[in-house]
Amino acid sequence: MALLPMILIFITIQSLYGQVSIKGQVTSNKGEVLSRINIMVYLPDNKTMVAFAVSDQKGDFETTVNVHSDSLLIKVSSINYSDETRVVANTTQNLKFELSVDIKNLEGITVKASPIEKRGDTLSYLVTSFARSEDRAIEDVLRRMPGIEVEPNGKILYQGMPINKFYVEGLDLMEGRYSLVSKNLPQGSVSAVEVIENHQPLRMLEDKVESQQAALNLKIKKGVTTTGNAQLGAGLSPFLRDINITPMTFTKKIQVVTSLQDNNTGNDVSEQIRVFTSDDLKRNSARPVEHSEMLNILSATPPEIKPNRYLDNNVFLFNFNGLQRLNEDFKLRTNIYYTYDDQNAKTEMLRTIFTLDDTLKFSEKFDNQLTTHNFFANFNINRNVKKNYLNNDLKIQSGWNTQKGLVNSDGSIIEQSLKTPLQSISNDLRSYNPIGKHIWEFQSYILFDYNPHILGVIPGQFDDVLNHGEPYNLVTQEIDLKRFYTDNSAGLVFTYKSLTFSPRLGATYQQQTLLSNIATDEYNEEKSSDSDLYNDIITRSMEAYLLSNIEFKSNKLSLKESISLTGHKVNIADQVSDTDQYVFDFLINNRLSAAYKFNGFWRLSGAWRYDQRLSDYNEIHSGYIMKNYRNLSKNMESISTIPTHRISSRLEYRNQIISFFNTFDYIYSVSHTEYTNNNLLSDDGSSIVISQYLPKTTASHYLQFYSSKFISAAKTTLSMRINFIQQQGESMVNNESFITKNQMLNFKPELSWRLTPWMNLDYSLNTNTITTFIFKEKKSKLSLLKHNVNFFIFPVQNQLISLATEYYKHNNTNNLFVDLLYRYTVTSRKIDIEAKFNNIFNTGTYTSFLANAYSVWETTYLLRPFQVIFSVKFSF
Repeated sequence: MALLPMILIFITIQSLYGQVSIKGQVTSNKGEVLSRINIMVYLPDNKTMVAFAVSDQKGDFETTVNVHSDSLLIKVSSINYSDETRVVANTTQNLKFELSVDIKNLEGITVKASPIEKRGDTLSYLVTSFARSEDRAIEDVLRRMPGIEVEPNGKILYQGMPINKFYVEGLDLMEGRYSLVSKNLPQGSVSAVEVIENHQPLRMLEDKVESQQAALNLKIKKGVTTTGNAQLGAGLSPFLRDINITPMTFTKKIQVVTSLQDNNTGNDVSEQIRVFTSDDLKRNSARPVEHSEMLNILSATPPEIKPNRYLDNNVFLFNFNGLQRLNEDFKLRTNIYYTYDDQNAKTEMLRTIFTLDDTLKFSEKFDNQLTTHNFFANFNINRNVKKNYLNNDLKIQSGWNTQKGLVNSDGSIIEQSLKTPLQSISNDLRSYNPIGKHIWEFQSYILFDYNPHILGVIPGQFDDVLNHGEPYNLVTQEIDLKRFYTDNSAGLVFTYKSLTFSPRLGATYQQQTLLSNIATDEYNEEKSSDSDLYNDIITRSMEAYLLSNIEFKSNKLSLKESISLTGHKVNIADQVSDTDQYVFDFLINNRLSAAYKFNGFWRLSGAWRYDQRLSDYNEIHSGYIMKNYRNLSKNMESISTIPTHRISSRLEYRNQIISFFNTFDYIYSVSHTEYTNNNLLSDDGSSIVISQYLPKTTASHYLQFYSSKFISAAKTTLSMRINFIQQQGESMVNNESFITKNQMLNFKPELSWRLTPWMNLDYSLNTNTITTFIFKEKKSKLSLLKHNVNFFIFPVQNQLISLATEYYKHNNTNNLFVDLLYRYTVTSRKIDIEAKFNNIFNTGTYTSFLANAYSVWETTYLLRPFQVIFSVKFSF
């Protein structure tokens, strides 16, 4: 199965060598060039269309054919001119058509809109062609559109890649946090979903700097200004509530989305305020992480089932988003949210650790409570026109998070408590202005944050290291982390013929102060005199960089090379050991990419990338830091350069005429590091992690094939995804190093089918296999088989019965979930009255399996019991 995509692509690429190019011109019988004339190429049977073109302003057309046939049937058609049909040989040739004026009398006509239309680089999906009676939010319809995917958390992909912008009527209200809109905007308020391919968000750069990613734009129906939804729900086992009030206003001058949500039904509303757009994620990737999370309370990784199966929560969300057009150029935007979330989780975990000569097993039971308070505000001013671009974001963030947990580790009870408050403020300015025929660019980013941590564990751990081998009652790890970071740059954008040059010169500065202390006394009144138990480190980092982009673009071919030259100076002053680590290094990063369009349907792209970066010097500390109750870490490595090579390729075929979308991706990455973490395991499963000098190379292969097809006549969408990942590197446990390899194979077909006018069916199969090797010897093999079957039955026009089943087979462990929904709709008032019965069979636990380089986790989760929820929903 893993070889199937490669075979298909190989056959496809081989067939490209036999492509036939059909070019020509269309004129009237008077010699006038004719534009917007349809040229359709069929097989000789006159039934199968194999290519399509439209004449341009000069009357010229061009298309490519790749079929095994001696001849082709070409039809030239237009409303105002006579049709012409011609049989030609299946060879590359140049044709000319002369059409005479022909007035056609239409006695009767039926207009049927195409589900997908293409205008330039924009695909327009007609919502009514994909919507079904059970759909409520626009996200429900997006899942059924070929080429578009919606991940379980709400992230939207087009052709397997994240979108870079999410617009409503061409305006970016949500700044990447679009899931709140897609999950709450009624699908009946949206007329069309537009996918803008190769979308360049900056209008000044539209014709100069190309983008490989797409944006999504929602077109609101005419006459609709106020929309949104509201839901009031209550239920039993125990008392349940589910409240969601999300009104929305969309006009030409103002957009407002406000949401008030409160529930304890397992609905994780925090996903609705996550940033998903790739444009924002890319720009933030080079900046310090907003929340460092150096310490943590150990908990299980969330399983692959839906959150409302296992999440024991009590969450409140308030969100306000407003955008005001000051005039045709300037826009003001405000985004504010506050969340309170109290979560409880009970899990059991069996860890299996493979070493060179032994297999270790450790059993633990967790009873954790997580309480978060988060406040976020963003104030933005934006001007995005052809003559100027200005964007300034002022962000303020504050968090008050606490965690508590009880661990039963092989009969020993351990108490944990953690506080991680956060205060952060940042400002991000970007400006582009014309200088003659050139464009001047300026960017400035400033961040300051304060992120202290306090972790307490009872009884004290690691007594051999922390308390001279004597048992003790309490260990407390304190961390004070203060950071200042700024990145400023200026550059030019100018063109010469078909080339665009974008040189940019900039500098960054970061200062980080890390204070930490491990106290082993019961009342935490004394500071340890052992220098191994505390840190006082000031890290200063300065960068001067020159980034140069060169792009070539033609109708079919685009080339881009990005070269970055960086002088990086790092000074780490360790006040405890009275040592300094000083490094100055010169780094080179280079990326070369190319893309070629064979015709309107095929596109081939590839890239080679070489990166040099410094190892994470912010994590260097000579004294111990207790990350959690079973992980004590010391990192004294020298700063080193990590080189990475990455090769990627992609082949795309998307035919909007027949609603058929396909992609194939291959990525190979290899990196080299000088240091490896040595995990020193003890008998109770705790580990001391010390970074040691051990050069290692890590390599990975990634293959992905995705295909989706919409059958308009049957209102059916088919899709299939195949993924294969292999990672190989070197690990170190108890002073022994060994080669590890992990392989993952995933196969996921899906079907959304309109069986009859009164029944719809959604079905998906998900198979996932993870295999772990040490020195080529197979140590473990994990397998997951998942079936999802949803029936939507309409006994009468305004009633719905939904039966949803999920079956999991995870390493011979079986789970079955069944949910039932009854909905009665008051059509005249757009009110839904619902009764939901979740987990009808009252399945109490779910077991999941995960693996990394040399470990396997078997985790059993305590699930939410059978519950009944009655709710009333209505649209504004």
